[in-house]
Amino acid sequence: MNSDRIKLASADVCTGCSACAASCVSGALKMVPDEFGFLVPEINDDSCTECGKCMNSCPVTAPVDLYPEAVSYAAQADMQLRMESSSGGVFSVLAGHILKENGVVFGAVLRDDMQVEHICIERAEQLPLLRGSKYIQSVIGDAYAEAKAMLDSGKKVLFSGCPCQIAGLRSYLHREYDDLYTLDLLCHGVASYQFFKEYLNENFHDAVSVSFRDKKHGGWKCDNLSVTSREGEIAVLSAETSPFEKGYHSNIILRQSCYSCVYNSPERAGDITLGDFWGIERYKPELNDNIGTSFVQPNTPKGRGLLEKIRGELKVLEEAPKSVSKENRYNRTTTSKPVGHERFLELYRKYGFTKAAEYAGGKKYDVGIVGCWSVENHGSNLCYYALYQTLCDMGLEPLMIERPADSPWKPNNSPICFAESPYPEWALAPIYPSKSEMNKLNEQCDTFILGSDQLFYHDLYSSLGEVSDLSFIDGSRRMIAYGASVGRPVFEGSPDEIAKLSYFLSRFDSFSVREQDAVPLFADTFGIKSDFVLDPVFLCDKKHYISMAERGTEIGDKPYIAAYILDPSPKKEQILLSIAEEMNKPLHIFSDVVYSKDNISGAWSLNTTTLTSNEDWLRAIIDSDFVVTDSFHGTCFAILFNKPFVCIANPRRGISRFNSLLQLLGIQNRMVNDLTDDVLDLCLEPVDYKKVSDILGAEIERSLEWLKTSLSRPLNKAMSGYDVLNKRLSGDEVIQKEAYKRGLSTESWLSNTHE
Repeated sequence: MNSDRIKLASADVCTGCSACAASCVSGALKMVPDEFGFLVPEINDDSCTECGKCMNSCPVTAPVDLYPEAVSYAAQADMQLRMESSSGGVFSVLAGHILKENGVVFGAVLRDDMQVEHICIERAEQLPLLRGSKYIQSVIGDAYAEAKAMLDSGKKVLFSGCPCQIAGLRSYLHREYDDLYTLDLLCHGVASYQFFKEYLNENFHDAVSVSFRDKKHGGWKCDNLSVTSREGEIAVLSAETSPFEKGYHSNIILRQSCYSCVYNSPERAGDITLGDFWGIERYKPELNDNIGTSFVQPNTPKGRGLLEKIRGELKVLEEAPKSVSKENRYNRTTTSKPVGHERFLELYRKYGFTKAAEYAGGKKYDVGIVGCWSVENHGSNLCYYALYQTLCDMGLEPLMIERPADSPWKPNNSPICFAESPYPEWALAPIYPSKSEMNKLNEQCDTFILGSDQLFYHDLYSSLGEVSDLSFIDGSRRMIAYGASVGRPVFEGSPDEIAKLSYFLSRFDSFSVREQDAVPLFADTFGIKSDFVLDPVFLCDKKHYISMAERGTEIGDKPYIAAYILDPSPKKEQILLSIAEEMNKPLHIFSDVVYSKDNISGAWSLNTTTLTSNEDWLRAIIDSDFVVTDSFHGTCFAILFNKPFVCIANPRRGISRFNSLLQLLGIQNRMVNDLTDDVLDLCLEPVDYKKVSDILGAEIERSLEWLKTSLSRPLNKAMSGYDVLNKRLSGDEVIQKEAYKRGLSTESWLSNTHE
């Protein structure tokens, strides 16, 4: 608990520098790990005296003055020292000089338990403890207080750390010391000890030591991690093979404050700024010998004086413009927060470190859902949302994939009919320029599910850029069609289109259809065996729809009849008015999202709402007493929420799906064509939802089992000749990766594939 009068930095900007804890004389403030392992201040109200020293010592709430941007240098120590260091060896030379003058040096050490802590050393033989990179935030502990005690006793002190830690030290001291030399690092950001320890536990149960950027294994690289086991075996990992390295270098596992750190700027907190001079080869190629070159920027007269004192001990020290190194972290915007950061945190809560970092860092997903999830239509929107949420409830991570930008019917970049997108930003794949460009999606998913809602109705198949054939997916990937739909008793394509579709559909591992008459249609037309399943909206737990509807606008005029009419007409107007009169209840009418008021007024005279959000649409149905609709999905949701309803036949939108569902549930009498006495009788005749629920429950269970079985089938397919040719046209790099996975040369693998 925090005292009401003590206002510490908020969690998103707190750097964890620990200056507040170091300044607390009553011991009321401690640094404790948050859920991700980053240290944050916690106040014990019973012990807090509310003296305010913690606030006054916080470099976020009480920022320290920064030193103006200064001249930068490229520097190198001798070869041996550079080999023992992660960069150019300058830190060791600086520290050695202070130690020779009977001073002390503070820096970070990696302990045997993989925790990183700030310690003080007094002898040169202790210097190896402080060398090398550590991508984990160090625990300051008593280091600030120890440094102050050393300074007060007349000792020279060199204190090195991240910029926020140097700011924390200065803020804690509240005064300048002539014998204090501060060294701030060009900081990429920090991960937590908890993240790193979990990574090691999940992947290396017998790890006894680690080394970041070990030059013995690959030279001067920033994405190199060596892990040594008890048996002495060494695993050398890069960002491609280590989820921790990938997560760190893609900026997704950093502390929140690292993305907006005021001390990661051209103006600096330390007397000297030190880091790697990445990109030095653009200025002087001979300074990049793969052993390491340091970036050095003395920011104060004291810092410049110290650098001059060690000039003779350096092999290289020459002015070099920092502008040649775009990789150096001295700009506030360098470490920007990627979308993957929030995704990592969400996945971490569910799966732990390794899967979270692999997926968020590599933009990986369990399943890619292909379909028209962004169209201006409530049914399609909720159909794809239902499939997405069902997969999420199964513990899978889905990616929503839309048609390409060059489709005749253009996609939207976001689900425009939702008042609030139900998808996190990272769950939406970018819109690719063309279908061939969508081949890149093979690197993100091993499984692809083609969604439902008439994707094989010929006119839609063409308008949506022919994505329904999944021809852009490698044959080595798992391909599933869930609830594929024509919506009509025939596919109206040409013989050439049928032949092409037949080939691509034959590559699917599992194929299901939404209409019972589509089973023989796909068999006779395409030679595809398929199974009948329910529309995806029935698979999704109703609690998700209810939660969405709660964000919708309540209709105050209750009780009422909800009428969702896609295609208004005088005949339907007559049916609606007669039903309203018979039931003596007002109508609340919604139409297709694509229609304007002018479109509607030309079709009938009824007051009709357009441009409705999915949330409002759902709420209107759920809160209603009766539903009248000519929409298939309007019918589905009336059934899902046990509403008495009348369904007006709509052949223009595909009658097969209506017939299939209503006949399955034994309520085909609820569909009408014209206004008759039978229609008015239906208004008073209840639906036997006990019988419907029994049938529907069994069908939902069967459909879910079909989906789970399809997702769990072994994936051991090879790429086809078509895939090879397609990849050769789109880039040889992917071919090389496929060959590498199989331990073959590119030529050998291509030869085997063609055979």
